[in-house]
Amino acid sequence: MPLMCVSECSVLTYHYGDGSYFKGTVDSQGRPSQGEFYNENGVLTYNGTFNQGQYDGQGVMYSENGASYQGSFRR
Repeated sequence: MPLMCVSECSVLTYHYGDGSYFKGTVDSQGRPSQGEFYNENGVLTYNGTFNQGQYDGQGVMYSENGASYQGSFRR
């Protein structure tokens, strides 16, 4: 049965097939809405808001070399 939420569900962890995962809240369609995305090595690569499962709104993106960008994202 698909995940059903009225607006947002409580915090959960969703594991993708490539080993990456998302930890946070999801929208009514089960897509990430607010939280953290980790790559396949378990390294945090994004922390912020999502729209339709994509980086969108305010957040912080972290690169492999230690640099980061904090600001607005649009898909």
